[in-house]
Amino acid sequence: MKLPKYVIDINALLSGMPDGSWFTHAQIFDNLLCVANKTTASFILKTSEGLIVIDAIYPKEEMFKAIVAGIEDIGWDPKDIKKFVITHGHFDHCGCGRWIVENYHAETYLSKIDDEFWESTPFYPDKPDTWKDFKIDHYIDDGDEITLGDTTIQVLFTPGHTPGGLSYIFPVYDNGVKHMAGMWGGTNPPAAIHDVTKYLASVDHFAEETRKAHCDVAICNHPEFDNGYAKMEFARSRKSHMPNPYVMGEEEFQKFNNVFRQLCYWKLETIADNNGIK
Repeated sequence: MKLPKYVIDINALLSGMPDGSWFTHAQIFDNLLCVANKTTASFILKTSEGLIVIDAIYPKEEMFKAIVAGIEDIGWDPKDIKKFVITHGHFDHCGCGRWIVENYHAETYLSKIDDEFWESTPFYPDKPDTWKDFKIDHYIDDGDEITLGDTTIQVLFTPGHTPGGLSYIFPVYDNGVKHMAGMWGGTNPPAAIHDVTKYLASVDHFAEETRKAHCDVAICNHPEFDNGYAKMEFARSRKSHMPNPYVMGEEEFQKFNNVFRQLCYWKLETIADNNGIK
């Protein structure tokens, strides 16, 4: 069966990021909630000592309210938010962190490189509402661990999409059965060849570390990329005899990593075409 290739429509993606007209959420594992608007997702990881928010959609208060509403809807308490962990220094992932910090005094985590990148190189220089607006408490790097209660997140340094991008590995549970999730931090490969090579090296690093961790669950912060909206819908209506659509097995997880490599190959072809290189 011939399937169409995945194409990142960057203009549609950017225009949809601030859209607060529609949200969805689903508890996709015993300890993991996903909340998303039309383009970007936030994940809330439950531990024995509170909640960890990973990424936060967009810097608007309605995004914060959507995350809080999702947490409350599944019976968790947003007052239990203790940490806010960010994959990279783009406005649609640092997102509504200001409100998370102001309301729940959450400790914040990001790489030093991307904290400086976020502040010095705003994606939209003419939109102050997307500029850096809260402090990072903890700088993290490759091999670091973030622990809250019974849960530890392994940090991987995966530059390319941004200069200091991060990816994460953490445990999730499906009806009490443990799985290992790998979250790739930055989807779209950069536009410069040198940065694409960094991205490719980061994919190799991510693949190796997720292989060693036995990851069998892929978590994507842009749900369109992995058909996440359909998987969330399935999760909401899932019955006890049905499989979890996020569990793909270790072998398939590693095959999924090849998609990020393919994105790089397509980006290099685009760069070559734009520069008349054959």
